[in-house]
Amino acid sequence: MRNFIAKRIISCALAVILIVSLSAGIMAQASSPIANEGKLLEAANPILTAYKEHYVLNNVRVTNLSESSKGNGEQYIEFFLTFDATLKYDSAVDLPKVKGISKALNVDGDLPTVQDFSRKIHASETLRIINADVQSEMQSNDAASALNAIEATLSTTEGKEPVLSSAQKVRLVSDYVLDELDTFVTNLQEEYIGKSSEFNIGLRATVDRQSNVLNLEYGVFDGYSDDISTVIPASTESMIQAGEKQVSETVDMALEKVIQNDSFSAIAPTSNTSFVYYRTKARDYANKYTVNAGKRYCSTHKQNIRQSAQYYNPAYFYFCCNDCANYASQAMYAGGVPQDSLWKSNKSCSPWINCLSMRNYFKNVKRYWTKVSYNQCNAGGIILLLNENKKPYHAMINVLNDSVTTKYSAHTNDRLKYVYTHSSLLADAGTGAVEYYVFDNVYPAH
Repeated sequence: MRNFIAKRIISCALAVILIVSLSAGIMAQASSPIANEGKLLEAANPILTAYKEHYVLNNVRVTNLSESSKGNGEQYIEFFLTFDATLKYDSAVDLPKVKGISKALNVDGDLPTVQDFSRKIHASETLRIINADVQSEMQSNDAASALNAIEATLSTTEGKEPVLSSAQKVRLVSDYVLDELDTFVTNLQEEYIGKSSEFNIGLRATVDRQSNVLNLEYGVFDGYSDDISTVIPASTESMIQAGEKQVSETVDMALEKVIQNDSFSAIAPTSNTSFVYYRTKARDYANKYTVNAGKRYCSTHKQNIRQSAQYYNPAYFYFCCNDCANYASQAMYAGGVPQDSLWKSNKSCSPWINCLSMRNYFKNVKRYWTKVSYNQCNAGGIILLLNENKKPYHAMINVLNDSVTTKYSAHTNDRLKYVYTHSSLLADAGTGAVEYYVFDNVYPAH
């Protein structure tokens, strides 16, 4: 009897072990990952092909991979397409956008060096071309009205500055524009030609049970977009056209500075702020204290907000799910912007932690920022996403503009060297808009 009971106990124990083992096997099978990095890279090949037209790619890989159920037997695979890239061009003058600038200024597009470009755009024939463009823009309705108002102010303000003739104004703006374009091309040569950089593109794949990729989406601020084309480089012809447009945009920027400061001295060589903004130091800070957050979701906000605070600078406070302006302020401070009673590292200081107050402080109160175009916003510049009421709700730091690709770093969502285009940011903003700002008195200059 005792042996019978013992056998029954052993049989039951073995049955339990078998059931547990089978259950564990079934659970392991159900939860086993179905992501296939090879198939993900294959699906991302159109993106890589577009970049290979302009870059030499190395170390192409999938990073920060995570899975979640979509339902109907399908899975979402979220990951970053990461690679190192070096521009194929031997000189900045060979870049399509620079060729567009040269075309707009009627400068020979086959110049061998950046020094040749610099010499040519300051020649008298180029000056005549840009003078005509400046004069035309100054006589346009919007600009003329604002400039006339400045003139009226100057005529009644004794000792503010000398009243300039029309020809002097045109020449001042033209010289500023040509200097800006010259510096832009010089910086491309010094910062990007022959230099490798990491690229990160957030993607989400829909896959079936066999790991086949059914759909691929690009990660925007508040979710994903089906339009992958927004994150690949523009065509060569489009970049040439963008370079042509950048000439007129630089004229607009010069007049914006004049109107914003109520003075033509705003674009004079001696008209600088009391501090130097070291934009590459701001860039380096931005890249040091963030990461492409993957699975770490912000605990108090909707699921698609990712934050990895362990990568933040421990010398500062931070906000859960809402740290973008605080982080941008830290980067600007690292770049040399002085704190004062209105803008300082404090949890209750609105211009430091709030996008709307920040814009008002830097653009209107201190007039440190100048509004520019997407093409003109370079490393250390500020990017703002605006809502449908044209109020900024998200701030980012531009960390690369090599004339082919632009990248930003940000908090919440935490992003590092994240590839973007103007079109992709418009997808972020929805019915809103995007604004780009740069500082005056910058080193290296714009």
